[in-house]
Amino acid sequence: MYYFKTIPFIGAGLTVGSDEVAEKLPPLLQNYKAAMVRGHGSFAVGQMLEEPFRWTSSLEASCKTLCLHRLLSPRDGGEEEGKW
Repeated sequence: MYYFKTIPFIGAGLTVGSDEVAEKLPPLLQNYKAAMVRGHGSFAVGQMLEEPFRWTSSLEASCKTLCLHRLLSPRDGGEEEGKW
């Protein structure tokens, strides 16, 4: 399993089939194996079909790990903590 250090995110007014995503995404995928489109999901590239599947699976595992880390990490105990 590969854990990503960074994943680029892009946002667009329309995500599915939009010219904006079609314009922004390819340059990112030249430098990264995977990228996220806000409101749509992940995109990945590879030589064979198995490679982008592996990147997408690893991205999902990285996201789960990050969420668990944030959930289980001690909080800073600021003034607002514990107030309803």
